[in-house]
Amino acid sequence: MKGRIFIAWSGKNDIAKDVRAKLLQHGYEAIVGGKDSHSKATHTGTIVIDEINSCDQAIILVQKKDDGRVSGNLLFEYGYCLAKYSANKIHIYLIDIADNDDSIPSDLRGTLVDLITTTENENLIDDIVEAFLKDQKHTIPESKMNVINNYYNIKHHLKEYHVSPCWSEFELAQYVMFFSHASYLFKDEKGAFDTIRELSNNLAAPCEELAEAINLSLCNVQLFLNIKKSEEVIYITKQTYRSLNQSLKELARKAAGWEQTDFSHWFLTFLYDVDNYSQLLCASCPELDPERIEKLYNESLGNVDKCLAQCDELDKNPLNQEFVKLIRAYMYRNRSLAYKALGYDRELIKEAVMQSSNMRWDLWNSYREARRINSTLFDSFEMEHFLALSEKLEFIDDDWDRDDSIEECNEYVNRVKDLQKERTHFIDKIKNTALQFKN
Repeated sequence: MKGRIFIAWSGKNDIAKDVRAKLLQHGYEAIVGGKDSHSKATHTGTIVIDEINSCDQAIILVQKKDDGRVSGNLLFEYGYCLAKYSANKIHIYLIDIADNDDSIPSDLRGTLVDLITTTENENLIDDIVEAFLKDQKHTIPESKMNVINNYYNIKHHLKEYHVSPCWSEFELAQYVMFFSHASYLFKDEKGAFDTIRELSNNLAAPCEELAEAINLSLCNVQLFLNIKKSEEVIYITKQTYRSLNQSLKELARKAAGWEQTDFSHWFLTFLYDVDNYSQLLCASCPELDPERIEKLYNESLGNVDKCLAQCDELDKNPLNQEFVKLIRAYMYRNRSLAYKALGYDRELIKEAVMQSSNMRWDLWNSYREARRINSTLFDSFEMEHFLALSEKLEFIDDDWDRDDSIEECNEYVNRVKDLQKERTHFIDKIKNTALQFKN
């Protein structure tokens, strides 16, 4: 089952029963609250509370009774659901009630409420269920930077999901994609791959979007795992690129038919990001001829544009903006690398370098004071800031400004080297102490 839904109702429960039956067709289990399943019970309050506690989302069907009022039980159930679930997991539908009806409590009116009419509406039940299914595709209601900051907590929930599911399918799909992206920042690519593969094996008949989000996430981590390093460059082989490219094309084909929602924007953002990075890495492969390299760089620029277009949509939600800034920083840097390799005008290269550097500085600076993020994540942001600063040096015309930036880079390098020496010393000490007690 995709989830367990509590249905609260006022008026007549016929609509609630029909909604339950329709949800079952879409893979959801639903409980109609009140006396639907306990018609002989004289006191159902405790039973309703148990039912709400056994579910992970709620549908609130607000319909006036014959006396023109809304059931007091409905308001109680709504209040308990609000305390039990997050607000984005409560789906309110006003049936034959105007949004400005003063007899309806203000909490049951507003932008998060759907208005449904039964007048000449043969598709009433379909309308309610379709609205519910669309709500499932909204973005997860927390800062996306907080999501990747809680990397190991997310990893735990993914490992335990088949035993104790805590998210809807579309929430799970988003968490998997953010998790796979963060694995590179936390240097846990192999652990992430094993976790996602195990999750995939344990899921029974996931919806198309979740299945493809898992496939995309596996592509992402596989890209990280297949990076090769030489003395001068990092790259992936032609064989790795071909395999990834075929998978990404198929994923893009499927996503093209999806409705544009927060979920689809995130999916395409990650898809274009992975495709772009794989093209740049393959362009550095020593085996490639100049013609193929040029084609890869040009294709990577197309993915930069498409990824940034998705970022524009995601930026409309404040909870997305910090993480979107990170994605933009990647895209502007990758654009500058492609521009440089293709011999673009210096001013275009400079613009892309400056855009990337400014965004990386914003991220690093916003966290270095409060340190609101995991130290591993902060170290990655700091390293990427100084990498961007070093790449900016050739475009700093003022000698003093350039000398100051060089000094900043050198101070960072020396500080990291000293820290690495200190850590190496203590690691060796731990190792030698343990060896003394080895049998």
